[in-house]
Amino acid sequence: MRTVFKSLNNETSFQENGYIIVQDLLNIDEIQTFGNFYKSIPRASNDTFYSSHWNSDKSYREHIDHFIRPILYEKTKDIFLNYRPIYGYFLVKMPGEKGEVSVHQDWMLVDESKYAGITVWIPLVDTNLHNGSFHIVENSHKFLSQIRGSNTHFPYRGNLSEVHERFLTNIELKKGDAVIFDHRLAHASLPNKSNQDRVAVGIVMLPQEAPMIHYYFDQDKKEVSLYKVDDNFLIDFGLRDKPDHYEYIRKMHFTNPILPIENLATSYEIHKGI
Repeated sequence: MRTVFKSLNNETSFQENGYIIVQDLLNIDEIQTFGNFYKSIPRASNDTFYSSHWNSDKSYREHIDHFIRPILYEKTKDIFLNYRPIYGYFLVKMPGEKGEVSVHQDWMLVDESKYAGITVWIPLVDTNLHNGSFHIVENSHKFLSQIRGSNTHFPYRGNLSEVHERFLTNIELKKGDAVIFDHRLAHASLPNKSNQDRVAVGIVMLPQEAPMIHYYFDQDKKEVSLYKVDDNFLIDFGLRDKPDHYEYIRKMHFTNPILPIENLATSYEIHKGI
């Protein structure tokens, strides 16, 4: 696997755990800048939890990306070893009981046999169990490497409440702290039961030399198509779009089956050393 970080300590921790935490990545002024920008734009969705990427308006996605991406890239570029910024966005959890984000993994955007796709996630408020803190399935980047893209779903989705109860680890961050994680790392968050929006900013980072890819799953045909895409993909491509105008590479048979939770338990225990 290609080296991700300039720091050996960061690299060792990342390869072992699938994430690192960087404290105080954003200072108070930068937190306020992002907070003011968030307040100046319309909501991306009426959902209790939403990402600005979910908005169907390309100009809206582009406006947010063009504000967030350069700031976060400037704050992170010296952490990574030759990574490029792809997309900046907001992740918002409004107060309410329905804001749980079930355990999932982010899209596969590079050949993960060679490279690691990265997200940097930074809350603008202190996070805890009460307001929707970040949760992970520890070490899952080592054993959850199935195809992920449009229309695919988490393989252990048959009983998500049990997955949450047995396998999630809570990670609480102070405002301005960052969790930097591998896209293979399964993660989730609970509802926001506070009276304040839990707003976070994120940026997607990819190795400078890695081609960007996307998988599109046709559930009716039980096949997945692989496309080579460009660095504007996450701005140009809406969640309900088909990537027909991108460079087609190949199709593969794929069913995205629901796997028994015992399989997850076995892999989890092996990699936890239980």
